[in-house]
Amino acid sequence: MLALIVVAGAFAAPPVANPTAYIPPQCYAQTVERGRTHNGCFACHQTPRAPNFTDDAAVQTTLSFARAATENRWANALKPVPPAAISDAALLAWVRRSNYLDDGGAPRAIGAVAGFTPDCRFRFDARGFDRAPDGALTGWRAYRSTPFPGMFWPTNGSAGDVMIRLPAAFRTDESGRATEIVYSTNLAILEAMLRRADVALDQPVDERALGVDLEGDGQLAMARWVSFAWPARTLPWVGAARSERPPVAGLFPLGTEFLHSLRYFDVVDGKVRMAARMKELRYLRKVRYSTYAELEAAAEAEAREKQKRPDATRKLLGDASRGLATGNGWVIGGFIEDATGALRPQTVEETAYCVGCHGGVGATADATFSFARKLGGVDGWRTRRSGGSRASPSRGAPTERASTRTGWRRWAAATTIVSIKKSSGASSVAMAPCAPRCGGRWRATSRRW
Repeated sequence: MLALIVVAGAFAAPPVANPTAYIPPQCYAQTVERGRTHNGCFACHQTPRAPNFTDDAAVQTTLSFARAATENRWANALKPVPPAAISDAALLAWVRRSNYLDDGGAPRAIGAVAGFTPDCRFRFDARGFDRAPDGALTGWRAYRSTPFPGMFWPTNGSAGDVMIRLPAAFRTDESGRATEIVYSTNLAILEAMLRRADVALDQPVDERALGVDLEGDGQLAMARWVSFAWPARTLPWVGAARSERPPVAGLFPLGTEFLHSLRYFDVVDGKVRMAARMKELRYLRKVRYSTYAELEAAAEAEAREKQKRPDATRKLLGDASRGLATGNGWVIGGFIEDATGALRPQTVEETAYCVGCHGGVGATADATFSFARKLGGVDGWRTRRSGGSRASPSRGAPTERASTRTGWRRWAAATTIVSIKKSSGASSVAMAPCAPRCGGRWRATSRRW
């Protein structure tokens, strides 16, 4: 999106070798093979739900690339790097050694991106809260979501987990004391607003102590649900965040952070799980809050600009240390494994790869993919490393989630693993098809017309 959503003067356009690095390799996948059409574009490009006003469903049938983007510059997708010659024992030893945590369990000094120095300890308790060695909350909480079709599926060579952190006011009571009750309740309110459904609390909450009717039944008692009735009924946040802007459907509060690790696989006792070693660590933070009206105006302005200048490429705003602006109120940055196996800050072009999707497609909810797809129930709040999930989506929409899972299983069955490198940097990452391929195959094309 355009400057309406970006703080004026906060960022400058950095020099890049690939002017369309924000278009991922999946967008160059063949859509016609042996006379059959494969519509993988549906995954990202679809009719949105407000306050996402980027209606790009037409991309499923009409190519709308700028002229500079018609050439596929992801050269290593066209000629993948050959597999490394390494024994199983050496490979397992490699992926089992963390390049994020040191031998003492503390985050390594790998630099800072987007104003963020890694501080997640990856010491999650049974409720998904990350804890420091002294037991204090770091603010990060792991959650599970229905997988989004793409590169993060185990069928495609990668696995990952995702964490959310709200600002300090959402984690403390009115006296400024950190409390799990306040924090977990605010996260449940947020979940109800993003999923637009009644959400089960992972433990009963005394509404009298918080002074909020979470269930919406007109009385203060022990609550087991957060009832979604927006905009007819607007819930306040609880604790010190009560004075913050009230929750709005489809929008995160200012200062919300996400952390997402992309990992290798490990095999233990014949079972596949996420490895300790990371391929990437990605970070997203909301730095500007925009209303429905402001987001709609920005989307309309961008659509007019695209009609007026169809061959104009997207302006990348930011730098490697401060991160890149997504254009819709967030900054994004990340770390990637270098040739020696250590994590390093990503370059601008490597980060642009993430901006393309988080910066404006119809499938996102406030620039994000996973939280609106979060699993409900107790098992929804924990890391994917803790075993299988029996979570139900919400009190309001179990049928919809069940049918969605069936579709994802069918999609996964038609995919294969493809490993390539990013255009900048030496580390390998798994890239996936963005659509079912005939016979489970995915091919990149050198041009997209």
